[in-house]
Amino acid sequence: MDSDSISLAAMLVAKEASNWAFWTMIASAVSAIASVGTIGVAIYALNSWHKQEALKVQVNFKHAILDLKDTLLAMPQSWSYLDINVARNLINLHPNMSHQTHDRTNIFFKKNELMSAYDQAVKCWIMCDGLFENKGVNVKWKTFSSQYITYIKTGGERGNMESLLDHISRELKLF
Repeated sequence: MDSDSISLAAMLVAKEASNWAFWTMIASAVSAIASVGTIGVAIYALNSWHKQEALKVQVNFKHAILDLKDTLLAMPQSWSYLDINVARNLINLHPNMSHQTHDRTNIFFKKNELMSAYDQAVKCWIMCDGLFENKGVNVKWKTFSSQYITYIKTGGERGNMESLLDHISRELKLF
């Protein structure tokens, strides 16, 4: 083998090595672009997940508001703690007759259902933290809560609590 054929063979080997290096570089560039695309898809998915969770929380709150309104409407227009105490005493004296319809003990059970519905609505409200900052929902909910606390502690008239719940429900535009 002479020096020219050795040089030619070395040059062909170097050319083939540079071809492999070039295609390896192209494959690395495609892999880098695919990685950047994957990051973009992941960010988009994370943002859509966040929006879905926010919507789910708002739907749960609206459902709790509607349940609370139904439970509030089941309460008598006016009641006092004397009614609750009479009902509690009747339940204690006659526990087997406590679930009859149109019974004086119904007020006791309706009040407990109302308190449970309110507790559920409060839990949903807490989960909605920050979702209603610029809406009237925040103000109306606080107004309703203060009226509810007075109503549940002292009895009396329902007042405009139903209309407040209607306003809150209407202002919660979900879709």
